[in-house]
Amino acid sequence: MALDNNYTGLTKLKDWWGKVKANFTYLDERISTIITTPVDGVSAQEIIDARKGELALGDKIDAMDLEVSTHKAETAYIINVLGEGVKGDDSADDTVAIITAAAKAALFKAAGYKATLYFPPCKGYKTTGTITIESGINVLMDAPIKYYGEANEPALVVGESGKINIAELRLNVVKATQSDWSSEECIGILINNLYSSKCHIVQSGNFTIGVRLLGIQEGVSYNEFHLGEIFNNKIGLDLCSNSSGGLGWVNENMYFNGRFACFTGVG
Repeated sequence: MALDNNYTGLTKLKDWWGKVKANFTYLDERISTIITTPVDGVSAQEIIDARKGELALGDKIDAMDLEVSTHKAETAYIINVLGEGVKGDDSADDTVAIITAAAKAALFKAAGYKATLYFPPCKGYKTTGTITIESGINVLMDAPIKYYGEANEPALVVGESGKINIAELRLNVVKATQSDWSSEECIGILINNLYSSKCHIVQSGNFTIGVRLLGIQEGVSYNEFHLGEIFNNKIGLDLCSNSSGGLGWVNENMYFNGRFACFTGVG
């Protein structure tokens, strides 16, 4: 079944469940009134006493609602960007289509589901502007984002200011042309507030800063980073905090491997 159909079905299911709950609440009130009305000489208090220890209908519905929420949290949805209008041919500009796919992943996350944004193998995903992905969304890249933009800006931002970001990340970004290293806003991968997660940086190259880990009103902590090729950057890995509006920190992480290099003639 197509993902769009799944999403439409989930929306209808959510609406239906809300109506069911409303009806059960009404029935619970009516039944409570009916069964506590004295009949044949039995007082209301005697009926209430006889019902002690039983869950009210409303409580039973709340328990069912919790079970549904738990199931949602355990259900994963994978958004394949190639199914969302992205070309992946290193020729067409995929910026808008990738942003749209990321927004779709955010909708699933907001509905309580696990969401993964997946970039399958291809020639490369051409972009000309920053791609921003919300906190709490898994991002798995089996081919690189190739940034063709000319602005001094991050090519990829994962996570948000002031929000804990728990996600599985496999990130792969290169700049199509070599940065002149004049601006530290020219960043390959910017990761905000990652917490207790695993992150594999496949590559990040040709920027002023290859990878920046930023704690902003939260922290980057208790993570496992596996570093691949980080090349032709003035600064390969930048650990940075921004305390504007609150504390920020980067500490207690583990880093593995990493090939840091600048090729002949760069820099």
